[in-house]
Amino acid sequence: QELAEAAVTALEPSTELTVGQDERVAGRDAYTLSLRPRAEETLVEAVTIAVDGETGFPLGVTVTARGQEAPALQVQYTAIDFRAPDADLFDFTPPPDAVVEEEVLELPDLAELPDPATFAEEMRRHDDVDVDVVGEGWATVLVAPLGEGVPDEAVVEELTERVPGGRLLSTSLVSVLLTDDGRLLAGAVTPERLLEVAGG
Repeated sequence: QELAEAAVTALEPSTELTVGQDERVAGRDAYTLSLRPRAEETLVEAVTIAVDGETGFPLGVTVTARGQEAPALQVQYTAIDFRAPDADLFDFTPPPDAVVEEEVLELPDLAELPDPATFAEEMRRHDDVDVDVVGEGWATVLVAPLGEGVPDEAVVEELTERVPGGRLLSTSLVSVLLTDDGRLLAGAVTPERLLEVAGG
């Protein structure tokens, strides 16, 4: 549900939203919402959300990377029951010699959690964290100083490839650039987009 909400929250003029074909997910009738980024810089081809036709509850999320047939990320229910559980399911009788303490746990409201760009901006304002947000939407790139938490050189060379101005780690959905001048750039964007931001 959190993945689905995050994807829908990201809707903006740079995203095309379409309703797809019906399907069965977790034994229930569902319809699909497809979010397709218009930004050419992103590695994301589409985010597809399977929505329960009766309740509107998201039953699955599939993220497809550009140029890839198989999903890069897929999370979905295999079975789900919307009936309220029996109250006696929560009955608990402690042992006679047990000491019972009751505490109230307050969970955060997911609707009040910041979106990734806002979260990055809040991090940037923190005294000991310096994160810049370049671009917006699907083309967003986070830029931060490497600091002292850099992996050893052998690990970096093994996981990355040499590019002009630094070393690049590239996956189907995320690109990370470690620059020679001590910066880290990351985003769900093409390596070319990172190199452009680093040089700018």
